[in-house]
Amino acid sequence: MLAAIVESSDDAIISKTLDGIITSWNAGARRLFGYTAEEAIGQPVTLIIPADRRDEEAMILGRLRHGEAIDHYETIRQAKDGRLIDISLTISPIRNEAGQIVGASKVARDVSAQKRILRELEEADVRKTEFLALLAHELRNPLGPIRHAVKVLRARAPSPEELQWATSIIDRQTEHMTRLVEDLLDVSRITRGKIELRRERVDLSATLKAAVEASGALIDKAHHTLKVSLPHEPLMVDGDPTRLTQVITNLLDNSAKYTDPGGKIWLSAERDGETAVIRVKDNGIGIAPDVLPRIFDMFTQAQLPLERSQGGLGVGLSLVDQLVKLHGGSVAAYSAGPGMGSEFTIRLPVAAKLRKPPTKLRKNLIAKPIAESSWWTITAIRRTVWRCFWGCLVTRCKPPTMATRRCAPRRPSSPRSRSSTSDCQE
Repeated sequence: MLAAIVESSDDAIISKTLDGIITSWNAGARRLFGYTAEEAIGQPVTLIIPADRRDEEAMILGRLRHGEAIDHYETIRQAKDGRLIDISLTISPIRNEAGQIVGASKVARDVSAQKRILRELEEADVRKTEFLALLAHELRNPLGPIRHAVKVLRARAPSPEELQWATSIIDRQTEHMTRLVEDLLDVSRITRGKIELRRERVDLSATLKAAVEASGALIDKAHHTLKVSLPHEPLMVDGDPTRLTQVITNLLDNSAKYTDPGGKIWLSAERDGETAVIRVKDNGIGIAPDVLPRIFDMFTQAQLPLERSQGGLGVGLSLVDQLVKLHGGSVAAYSAGPGMGSEFTIRLPVAAKLRKPPTKLRKNLIAKPIAESSWWTITAIRRTVWRCFWGCLVTRCKPPTMATRRCAPRRPSSPRSRSSTSDCQE
């Protein structure tokens, strides 16, 4: 029974001598480390210990010889294929009938998933702390100019020039703060599934133009050159025009902020099969290889060099990613490395073609020459006209004077009599 329990355990259960030679190897050990029992038994336990951790085995064996047990010792071991595995070890001495320690029993549990989650939580905590510091900095910055403008207004009766200067500062700084708060609210709405897209057929040319207009001030301020390539024909998608403009504006703003003054930015849209492709490219500072895989994560900007901080909370690219996904599309980032610029590519499904309205179809049908219509079409038209004619829709009867007046059609005896064919009765 004990042997069956050991063999069916999900954990790796291994026994070894005090010299570190493996004497038993269960199925859990085979699954975890990749070696079969035939390959492992008789081999030194250093078979699964990385070269830089061989000193651990000497320490463990030393403690076992003194009769000590080792509980939940977290370390790293190496599988047959070279993978490094985070494991938790529990090692107990094995005694013979005389009570002498003759070996050790080791239980190894894979804790790679727990370690990964712990690392992610720690990274998230660090990013949250950095974000809070950045948020405090970004919200405090506009307050200085606002307070200064208020003091000027309070000190004396301002001249028209001073009044315009003060109100301009207050307006500009409050607009900046409002945008920060709106970005945070958008992220919160998307995370909680509270955002609602107002979908309609959108021409991407109009969306690109609106985004360029929204980002124009920031691009002009940095003296960048912006080249826009619009599609040669209407490129329609099914989406929320406001949100799509926000997506492209965020990418243009990002390029403007992280490109040295006098840089170049390219914006284009084209059709690739049933997909609309939008690209925003720049020759700016680029993206480091270790940052690129998580460039769309929240608050990634907080990890960029301080001298490159250009304002904002680092949620713009995260918003881009989530809004594009809500539209059924995808966004990808590419950069050859620091100083090599960056390129963001958005892919959206092209809107399905609208069917022609039925009224237009009827108009086209009637407008076609009779000679070009099919026999069935001609017959249907003749029947319709016949019913209308003989049903008093087209009639020469006297106008009815009572609501109960009705017309009783009378079939003509000959084609010539069809012009006067109905009797009107009370």
